[in-house]
Amino acid sequence: MSVIESIKALIKGERIERATVLRATTLEGVIRHVVLAGDGIRSMTGYQPGMEISVFVDGQGMQVRRKYSVYRFDPQKGEIELLIHLHGQGPGSAWARLLERGDNVRFRGFSGRITVDWQAQAHWFFGDATTLAPFAAIAAAANGPCEGVIDGDDRIGRVIEALQLPFLQMDKRNGSSRQSGIARTLDLPMPTTIYLAGAASTVRDVQNVLLSERQFETGWIRRKNFWGEHRR
Repeated sequence: MSVIESIKALIKGERIERATVLRATTLEGVIRHVVLAGDGIRSMTGYQPGMEISVFVDGQGMQVRRKYSVYRFDPQKGEIELLIHLHGQGPGSAWARLLERGDNVRFRGFSGRITVDWQAQAHWFFGDATTLAPFAAIAAAANGPCEGVIDGDDRIGRVIEALQLPFLQMDKRNGSSRQSGIARTLDLPMPTTIYLAGAASTVRDVQNVLLSERQFETGWIRRKNFWGEHRR
C-alpha cells in the first residue's frame, strides 16, 4: 500500500482486515462463491445486510481495490461469504478466478448505501448478476415478502435456483434490459421498498419510470450504480 493510501486510511480510521480463503467454488461458470475466514472477522462491527467490503485484488501490492457485496456474514464463525460475478478480464475477475483455499486476503469493511429497510413490510428488487450477493443478504434478513427480477442468461437463472433466492432471471431483449417495462406494469402494495442496483443505464431507466411515470416517492427507492459500460 502506498504512503498516500496509508495516510488516507489513518485519517479515516480505516482498518486493514486480514483473512484466509476457506473455500472458493465456481457456480455455472459465472459466479465465484468465496468464503473468507479469520479471527479479525469475529470482531468486525457495523454490518447491515446489503453492505460491501473493499478487497485488495493485487495481493501485497495493495494498490488495486474492488468492492464486493457481502452474501453472508457470520461473526461467530469468523466468516464472510462473497458472490463475485466473473465478467471479463479485469483485475477483480482475474483475482477471483485464481483464488484457492489458504490464500491470504486483505480488505476493508463494511460500507455501502443499499442496505435492508428494517421497517418495510414488502421488498422488490431490480438487479443483475452483480447484485446477487447484496440482494440475497437483504432478502434473507428482511421482514415481509421479497421478490424481484435479475438480468442475466440461463446460467444466472440456475445460480438463483441453486441458492434458492426469491428472484426471477430475465433475459435481455436485443441486448437491452426489459426491467423498465416491468417497472411500468408492476403492481405492488404501497409502500414497498424498492432496491435498484446494477448497470448504471438500467438503474437510470428504471428509476425514471418509477419516479416520473409511476409517481413513486423517492424515499421508497434505494439505488446504486454498480457498474458502467466501460467497467473492468
